[in-house]
Amino acid sequence: MRLLLETHPAFADHDAGPDHPERPERLDAVPEGVERLDLGDDVVFCAARPPAVGALVGLDRRPEPPTSGGPAMDGVEAAAELRSSS
Repeated sequence: MRLLLETHPAFADHDAGPDHPERPERLDAVPEGVERLDLGDDVVFCAARPPAVGALVGLDRRPEPPTSGGPAMDGVEAAAELRSSS
Protein backbone atom coordinates (compact mmCIF):
# COMPACT_ATOMS: atom_id res chain seq x y z
CA MET A 1 0.00 0.00 0.00
CA ARG A 2 1.29 3.47 -0.85
CA LEU A 3 1.22 6.51 1.40
CA LEU A 4 0.75 9.89 -0.26
CA LEU A 5 2.25 12.73 1.79
CA GLU A 6 1.08 16.03 0.38
CA THR A 7 2.51 19.28 1.76
CA HIS A 8 3.42 22.80 0.73
CA PRO A 9 5.71 25.49 2.21
CA ALA A 10 2.71 27.83 2.53
CA PHE A 11 1.25 25.50 5.18
CA ALA A 12 3.89 26.83 7.61
CA ASP A 13 2.13 30.21 7.49
CA HIS A 14 -0.99 28.77 9.13
CA ASP A 15 -1.17 29.88 12.78
CA ALA A 16 -3.78 28.03 14.81
CA GLY A 17 -2.79 29.80 18.04
CA PRO A 18 -0.43 29.05 20.93
CA ASP A 19 -2.58 26.38 22.62
CA HIS A 20 -3.29 24.38 19.47
CA PRO A 21 -1.19 21.28 18.63
CA GLU A 22 -1.16 22.25 14.96
CA ARG A 23 2.06 24.20 14.46
CA PRO A 24 4.78 24.65 11.80
CA GLU A 25 7.25 22.37 13.63
CA ARG A 26 4.93 19.43 13.05
CA LEU A 27 5.11 20.06 9.30
CA ASP A 28 8.84 19.32 9.51
CA ALA A 29 8.50 16.44 11.98
CA VAL A 30 6.00 14.39 9.96
CA PRO A 31 8.07 13.92 6.78
CA GLU A 32 11.22 13.39 8.87
CA GLY A 33 9.46 10.65 10.85
CA VAL A 34 8.12 9.03 7.69
CA GLU A 35 11.58 9.05 6.11
CA ARG A 36 13.01 7.33 9.22
CA LEU A 37 10.51 4.51 8.69
CA ASP A 38 12.40 3.73 5.45
CA LEU A 39 9.30 2.73 3.50
CA GLY A 40 11.05 3.24 0.18
CA ASP A 41 8.74 3.53 -2.82
CA ASP A 42 5.66 3.03 -0.62
CA VAL A 43 5.82 6.73 0.31
CA VAL A 44 5.13 9.38 -2.31
CA PHE A 45 5.93 12.98 -1.39
CA CYS A 46 4.22 15.64 -3.48
CA ALA A 47 3.39 19.34 -3.37
CA ALA A 48 -0.17 20.32 -2.59
CA ARG A 49 -2.09 22.03 -5.36
CA PRO A 50 -4.98 24.45 -5.05
CA PRO A 51 -8.36 22.78 -5.53
CA ALA A 52 -10.22 23.26 -8.78
CA VAL A 53 -12.60 26.21 -8.87
CA GLY A 54 -15.79 25.16 -7.14
CA ALA A 55 -14.38 21.91 -5.70
CA LEU A 56 -14.95 23.01 -2.12
CA VAL A 57 -18.33 24.63 -2.61
CA GLY A 58 -20.95 23.03 -0.40
CA LEU A 59 -18.59 20.91 1.67
CA ASP A 60 -19.29 22.72 4.91
CA ARG A 61 -22.35 24.90 5.25
CA ARG A 62 -22.69 24.73 9.03
CA PRO A 63 -23.71 28.13 10.42
CA GLU A 64 -21.46 27.70 13.47
CA PRO A 65 -18.88 25.22 14.76
CA PRO A 66 -20.29 21.96 16.11
CA THR A 67 -20.42 21.53 19.89
CA SER A 68 -18.58 18.23 19.61
CA GLY A 69 -15.86 17.50 17.11
CA GLY A 70 -17.93 15.07 15.09
CA PRO A 71 -16.96 11.43 14.47
CA ALA A 72 -13.23 12.04 14.05
CA MET A 73 -12.97 14.25 17.10
CA ASP A 74 -15.18 11.90 19.11
CA GLY A 75 -12.55 9.20 18.54
CA VAL A 76 -9.80 11.51 19.76
CA GLU A 77 -11.85 12.42 22.82
CA ALA A 78 -12.56 8.74 23.54
CA ALA A 79 -8.87 7.88 23.28
CA ALA A 80 -8.03 10.73 25.64
CA GLU A 81 -10.58 9.44 28.16
CA LEU A 82 -9.14 5.91 27.98
CA ARG A 83 -5.65 7.25 28.45
CA SER A 84 -6.60 9.37 31.47
CA SER A 85 -8.45 6.47 33.13
CA SER A 86 -5.54 4.05 32.88
